[in-house]
Amino acid sequence: MKVTFQIQDDSKTVTALPGQSVMEVALANNISGIAAECGGGAICGTCHVKICEKWQDAVGPAEDFEEDLLDCLPDFSSASRLACQVLLTFELDGLEVNVPQAEQ
Repeated sequence: MKVTFQIQDDSKTVTALPGQSVMEVALANNISGIAAECGGGAICGTCHVKICEKWQDAVGPAEDFEEDLLDCLPDFSSASRLACQVLLTFELDGLEVNVPQAEQ
């Protein structure tokens, strides 16, 4: 399976396995902008990604608890998800996500 991370003006396509979270794939491939400080506990927001429009229906919406955390982020949008909560399936082969630029 493949996942493409769009980071500012660049992109990186990496190999992933079904059942991995997008966060796990990002960490394993040193994707800039995915800190994942809570290790996948869905409590920190540091694995925030935006699902590219053509993939939003396949990925599905955030759960209420996830959306409550995402609402606190300055660049939250309807495309926002926590990468730790997006589990890869064969249906998501080729998934494309945007990694918001970290505030400095």
